[in-house]
Amino acid sequence: MKNTIKLIGIIALVAVIGFSMAACGDGGDDGNGGGNGSLGSTLIITNAQVYSIVGYDNEYNEYQISEFTGTVANLNHIYDYEENSLNELIDGNPTVTLVKGKLNVTLGTPKASSLKDMPTLPPGITASTSGVKIFTISGFTDGLPNVTNVFQDKYEFYEGGRLTSTVEYYYSNKDVKISGTYTYTNSGGTGTGTFAMNIKAGWNSVFSNTTRTGYTMKTGTPPADYKWMVYPH
Repeated sequence: MKNTIKLIGIIALVAVIGFSMAACGDGGDDGNGGGNGSLGSTLIITNAQVYSIVGYDNEYNEYQISEFTGTVANLNHIYDYEENSLNELIDGNPTVTLVKGKLNVTLGTPKASSLKDMPTLPPGITASTSGVKIFTISGFTDGLPNVTNVFQDKYEFYEGGRLTSTVEYYYSNKDVKISGTYTYTNSGGTGTGTFAMNIKAGWNSVFSNTTRTGYTMKTGTPPADYKWMVYPH
């Protein structure tokens, strides 16, 4: 999915992974359930440990992970924007490095051409501000198809399937609160989607949590079990 906005990207995600929902929160509550995920005008991630999958535990039905100790050269693209380098998408001197298992990120303001209109929200979900433009990051890559991707996520399993929860980083040109609940139907049945996003102008962290019966998207500090993972192909 090239050059597409993933805000409310969970709507498309639901059709793929089935049910999602949850109740996690961090950073306080602003009244609409959204925590404080504001990161300011520059997205900075310092020496974040990256992990890799090393096996699978059939007894507990879960992946086994270990600290990644390798280096990924040229980690200078954003997932879903592989044809554009960081310098083509973001002003200033954007840098993303993964050296000896440690991720460091410094990203300033996305270029005006990178900002996109917020997608149409599903019934029952409201936005407090109009004219909002956003840029989203779900992960980083070296820009070559199917080589190395780095995402902040976690995996959960249930009988018959896998649920995926993720962290995304949103840049917004305005403050906006996105909130509400709606019911959706897909091939897996019916579920509930809940939005509690208190987005501030600048960068924000947004995390989703999935269950078998629905999903929640919230602003706030991602829980500790959402880890940076490297997925070489």
